[in-house]
Amino acid sequence: MYDRNQGLYQAIGGAERAIDISADAGCVLPPGYRLLRIDDRDGHQDSYEIALLNDLENSVVYYNKVTVKADTATQNTWRCPAAQHAAVIENITDKVFFDYLLQRHSIVLSDDQETGEGYHYWQRQLSHALMRGLKIYEYRSGEQLQGIEDQVALSELVDRVWSTPKNSSSTLALICKKSCT
Repeated sequence: MYDRNQGLYQAIGGAERAIDISADAGCVLPPGYRLLRIDDRDGHQDSYEIALLNDLENSVVYYNKVTVKADTATQNTWRCPAAQHAAVIENITDKVFFDYLLQRHSIVLSDDQETGEGYHYWQRQLSHALMRGLKIYEYRSGEQLQGIEDQVALSELVDRVWSTPKNSSSTLALICKKSCT
């Protein structure tokens, strides 16, 4: 039976232009795993994919589709929930996000379910960004970016988001290495 994950594994793992980015992301991986980036596999020059492959199982255990517009990136991420990969992928999300993506782009995060982890991922990444001294802004359509200067301001934003009805629009945040205003 053909497995979609195995098809993705073959497409990324066998791509001529796939490059290993584990060193760039600061990842030390055990034997059998590779962290790869492949550009424009789908023919779109404004996107690339990052995948953690397990060559022993011929599977993808972490996947991130990154779309870039004007040096600002969005991502669609998922990771395998299987326990046998938990120790390996435990820090992959943060390593790729902070040590690879944010070194190259500003990142827009949404609190909706597009990341596979949704709201909790959004809140965790914003909190970690503050701890790392990065600049964070809330984006509201048609308004100026609103800076989130510290954990207290983030907690106030989180409280407001939690009290907003779920059928309303997503809350967007921009994370930058330097000031964006």
